[in-house]
Amino acid sequence: MKPHTSGEEIIDPACNIIVETMLGKEAQEQISKVPLSNNTISRRISEMSTDINEEVVKQIKSKRKFALQVDESTGIAGKCQLLGFCKFIDKDIVEQFMFCKELQITTTGEGIFASGRLEGIVTSVNKMKGFQRKLKSWKSAVQKDDVSNFPSLQQPGFNGLGTVKNLILNRLEQLREAVDNYFPSLSTEKLDWIVSPFKLADMAEELGFTAIERDEFLDMSADSTLKVKFEKNDVTLAAFWHGTLGEYPNLAKKAISLLLPLSTSYLCE
Repeated sequence: MKPHTSGEEIIDPACNIIVETMLGKEAQEQISKVPLSNNTISRRISEMSTDINEEVVKQIKSKRKFALQVDESTGIAGKCQLLGFCKFIDKDIVEQFMFCKELQITTTGEGIFASGRLEGIVTSVNKMKGFQRKLKSWKSAVQKDDVSNFPSLQQPGFNGLGTVKNLILNRLEQLREAVDNYFPSLSTEKLDWIVSPFKLADMAEELGFTAIERDEFLDMSADSTLKVKFEKNDVTLAAFWHGTLGEYPNLAKKAISLLLPLSTSYLCE
């Protein structure tokens, strides 16, 4: 680890010169007493890190449910690191870094998930379902010699699909098979009530609720004040459901437990 000597070697001399120039020798002697040695800075960083960790652990312990993600990543030096993140709801979604430990092996990064803190099981499944539908649409278009979805095939000098057509169709079919293989059951039908709680009242019997949850769902779906708040779209799903804990506790807890899981490793990547 690089020694913490910047304060002692750069900041301290500069401050001494500035203070002596602006305020005189006496003030400079006082500022020179500020401890900036490597050991002092290292100790303070360690104490701050410990305090932050304790506060995070305290927050997690105060929550009944949370999600934990541990994944392997590669630093700029090519060394393998184990990273940990936690996710919980405190009025809204909170994603908190937990630790980064160097492992005694090396590896390379496999891929990057470009998503965000609002990504969850429901949104990820919806995106994959959308991708499946696009693959089907692209294949149908290519079969009709329509390559508008492939800009590189519309460049000047392109002489038509020819043999490329079969290559594209085969590749699209391979992608479809791969998605079907990795995600054999992509369904959010029983989770749609989280995203559209005021449109599915007539389907309450089909959403997998307990009797208490079903009663709360029917009451909530008839709550016009809450509906107006939801339709304003000025809060996240997590924040909305957290706000219903007081009046509809069982339903809200069920929604929160389904919103918590981390569906990608974007934090660690």
